[in-house]
Amino acid sequence: EIFFLVDSSSSIWYRDYTKQSEFVANVVDKFTISPNKTRVGLAVFSTGYRQLIALDQYYDKEDIKTAIKNIPYMTGDTYTDRALNKMRTEAFHANNVREGVIKIGILLTDGKSRFSDKTIQEAELTRKDGIFLFAVGIGNKTDFKELIAIGSDPKENFVFQVGSFDVLAQIRQKLAWKACEGK
Repeated sequence: EIFFLVDSSSSIWYRDYTKQSEFVANVVDKFTISPNKTRVGLAVFSTGYRQLIALDQYYDKEDIKTAIKNIPYMTGDTYTDRALNKMRTEAFHANNVREGVIKIGILLTDGKSRFSDKTIQEAELTRKDGIFLFAVGIGNKTDFKELIAIGSDPKENFVFQVGSFDVLAQIRQKLAWKACEGK
């Protein structure tokens, strides 16, 4: 079970937001999507949180990639804590996930969360619930310490930092491989 949290805050220009969506679709392309293999969900967040793709919504890879490429742009502030909470309590609720299957959350953000302490607390709760967290920081306005606090251990496997939206593609293969391993 892989769930993407995609930053949709106002600090991301629309053209970069589309690059981020394309990146997520390309990561999904690396997996076998089916009810018995990999299931993918997605939410966008800024001041609010909006789940757009449930884990059990798509079983055709092309359909889910099309849906990802068309996710709406919300704008607002960066409330990462709220996004992590909603992913943990709603998207990965026991009624929504398959028993015995690894749960992976992949957070993409271009900035520091509004409430770093709350974000770190929510990341800890998420990991305690057995969800492996990957943190992908994009650009030079991210807080690397916060990304480290979000990512699961060992940190070098769960935290990625890229200089811009234009170079996201450089980590696509590595992120997909690490997600497949779950470590």
